[in-house]
Amino acid sequence: AAEGRLGAAVALMQQQASIAEELRADARNVSTLLDELRLNPSRAAASLEELERTRDKHEEVLLKQLFSLDRGLRDAQEEAYKAKAALASRLAGRLRAISQLQSQIVDMRNPLHLYKELLSRVKTYCHQLRLVRRLPATYAACRDEVLRRRDFGLEYAAQARSAAESLAASREAEAARRETFMRQTGSMLPRNLRALTSLLQSRPPYVEVNSREVTDPAESTLLQLSQALLPSSRAPSAAGPPPQA
Repeated sequence: AAEGRLGAAVALMQQQASIAEELRADARNVSTLLDELRLNPSRAAASLEELERTRDKHEEVLLKQLFSLDRGLRDAQEEAYKAKAALASRLAGRLRAISQLQSQIVDMRNPLHLYKELLSRVKTYCHQLRLVRRLPATYAACRDEVLRRRDFGLEYAAQARSAAESLAASREAEAARRETFMRQTGSMLPRNLRALTSLLQSRPPYVEVNSREVTDPAESTLLQLSQALLPSSRAPSAAGPPPQA
């Protein structure tokens, strides 16, 4: 709408400029007629008629057109002022709205920062809850590990006792064979071979395998803990599977 009004005002200005140019051309013609009258006064009557026609055209046509164009331009100017005022008012309203939005954004920064901290805490709590959710399975795995180590300790002690018995039997058999050799063959050695006789009379090496309870504090504590857990771990199997809902 504003562009249309400005286009119409430009057209009025062009018409006004065209009429002004026509008036300037008539003014030049009048000046030329006056110069001719000074040189040839006999043409005064014809020149006066032409001047009257020019004056009538100016008064009846051109000046009225100029007044009409001036009113049109004045109206266009007033409309432009009104449109400018309306646009300025609208722009001020938009700027106030933008300022209010900026104020709201600034006011939201503190709550957003608080919400961010709360969300971080919630994430931390959720992570801790996931860990708590895994605690029963972790405790069950620890219980199974303690019982497994108890079984290993018992099996290890049994293997140690068996190894000690096997080594002792082997040593006794070897000692018997050496004694038999010395009685049957070693007694025939010359007396001056004392070093060889001493070597042949040596006993088999003694290897001690300790099958007693462990003395490490951690292993001892685990053993006590397994003894405490053993009845509770066997209770479900003795009572049977839990009833199903």
